Amino acid sequence: MKLTWLTDVHLNFLEKDNRMDFYQTLIANDSDSVVLSGDIAEATSIKLILKEMANTTQKPIYFILGNHDYYRGGINDARSKMTSITKAEPFLFLLPASGLQKLDKDVVLVGQDCFADGRYGDYTNSRVVLNDSRMIVDLFQSGALGKYPLLEKKQQLAD
Repeated sequence: MKLTWLTDVHLNFLEKDNRMDFYQTLIANDSDSVVLSGDIAEATSIKLILKEMANTTQKPIYFILGNHDYYRGGINDARSKMTSITKAEPFLFLLPASGLQKLDKDVVLVGQDCFADGRYGDYTNSRVVLNDSRMIVDLFQSGALGKYPLLEKKQQLAD
């Protein structure tokens, strides 16, 4: 079993011709499947890009969502769309929705997405503000209420 593992590819920043060239490298490396561990695109383009990748490579694509995959959208909406695509597309598998994937007799693939939850470090005194709280609808709404409602929402999502 040969897997190609990719993370943080942010394919929404590439023009279609460049994405097609990228998919050709996935085909050429002769792996059996592709594993994407988040930050694939943004909520507005991830469905199109995943379908495009699956249709071009004709390989199973196992994926989880990263924070950027929710940008310009809502968390539940993005998860719902990716769960639907998993049911509709034979090569696409959102791991939290599709469960354990037995790839061969010795390999099982499992995946879980998550969020930074403010439990480590010094959240109270930190001046760092992640773009997540500006670009993800759910976090923006909580952040608009203040620093601690945002923390509570992040911890709720992480749990």
